[in-house]
Amino acid sequence: MFTNRPGLGINGEEISEYSAYMQGLESGGVYVTYISEDMPVAKSGLKVGDIISKVNGTAVTTVTDIQNIIAELNIGDTVELTVYRAGATGRYTTKTINVELAEIELS
Repeated sequence: MFTNRPGLGINGEEISEYSAYMQGLESGGVYVTYISEDMPVAKSGLKVGDIISKVNGTAVTTVTDIQNIIAELNIGDTVELTVYRAGATGRYTTKTINVELAEIELS
């Protein structure tokens, strides 16, 4: 049986508080490892290598944190992601990116 739910269309790995501290970040988060090219997220400006630290203003440190926030929303809603992005010098800046939630099929 298949069910559909809202989703970002990304894969990520958790960044521990210690790893974040060692990289000069304020907090941990979810390191983006993959972005689905056929989802709205691909046009949002989010990049592989970004670290998602907040979703709609709520701090996230795990993929499950992100999934739990999104589960309360609807397909087509827009979420605000706060991300850390490494620049050419390796220093991180904070960016805000709005992403429309897409339909994700679960089996």
